[in-house]
Amino acid sequence: MSADEEQGSLAEGMTEDIITALARSADMDVIARNSTFVYKGTTPDIRQVGKDLGARYVVEGSLRKVGERVRVTVQLIEAATGSHVWAENYDRPLSDIFAIQDEVSSGIASALGYAITVAEIDAANRASTDNLDAWGLVARSLSAAFQFNQETSAESVDFARQAVALDPCYAAAHARLASALVRRPINNFSENPEQDLNEAKASIERAMQLAPNDAGVLAEYGHVLCFSGRSDEAVPVLARALALCPSNAIAVAHYGYALGMTGQYDEGQNELARSTRLLPNAQYLYRIYFWRGTLFLITRDFAKAEENVRQSISIFKGFHTAWFSLASCLVLQGKTGEALAAIVEILQLMPDISAKKYRQNLSILFPSGTPDAMLEGIAALEEIWPKD
Repeated sequence: MSADEEQGSLAEGMTEDIITALARSADMDVIARNSTFVYKGTTPDIRQVGKDLGARYVVEGSLRKVGERVRVTVQLIEAATGSHVWAENYDRPLSDIFAIQDEVSSGIASALGYAITVAEIDAANRASTDNLDAWGLVARSLSAAFQFNQETSAESVDFARQAVALDPCYAAAHARLASALVRRPINNFSENPEQDLNEAKASIERAMQLAPNDAGVLAEYGHVLCFSGRSDEAVPVLARALALCPSNAIAVAHYGYALGMTGQYDEGQNELARSTRLLPNAQYLYRIYFWRGTLFLITRDFAKAEENVRQSISIFKGFHTAWFSLASCLVLQGKTGEALAAIVEILQLMPDISAKKYRQNLSILFPSGTPDAMLEGIAALEEIWPKD
């Protein structure tokens, strides 16, 4: 990271913080600071840097004073091609830049970690499955999961199974398989919910045996616990993940959801809101806004629930569970016509689904009883749901 001379020490500190934060991820090998120092203040050919260091990606940045503010510019570059994968600017008041150095460094590290994952998913999607290693298959599983329908849900499981078969000692593959399986029952994609949940449990337990101190595996473990109706157990697991890797934005989101699902609504919303700041413009935001909407629905703030669920749908229109939450928010506000329009969208995505089936699925998340507001919304939707 280059900088004006007077901000040089700040740039050095931020560079060190970013490297340290990224190095906490078991999924990435990060080149040490002393190996990159030679490039300070220069404009080298990124492709040559990649060759010299054996790096697939290079992060470069600058820190500049602009009036009474400081601007930090960061770019993620694919070393082999020199093409830009991601870029972001961070503007802060000059007066308190040292005080918020940790915040900026953590934000950059979180965004970089997610951007690298997305870049790897794109690369895996372009490659033939015959040529993919275990991580490539995990990336394909992630990509399929993001598309969120019955077919891609099955593909996500299949790619994860292939990764496990290729490398049985790869913890991330077992964790990915568990995550792919556990979401199927709640989203009505499973032909045998009990079998999927049992296999998810076995897979995540194997991942934890292989990598008990991997923040990414712990984040998936917490996720699996939440979607198995064990959110109370998920909270300490996710807190541990964040203690190991505070910049893991996905773990922050899962932690917020787990807190909310255990009745800690304000704390959960705060963590979910923080995760949206750590993942600007990320596709994963469709899940985070949906989770925020879910918590607002449970606490009967139907207007905010509607706002967040609509935000989720604006990012990914094929999210049928979000459409159902939207229909619930609308009918509980007396917006029956809009609720009917949302039901039309649901049935286009899932022709055989019913409000009753959604109620049955929620019993997985809430084994001690589905929250009253959710049940009231489902009951109201059953009254207006199209009859066969």
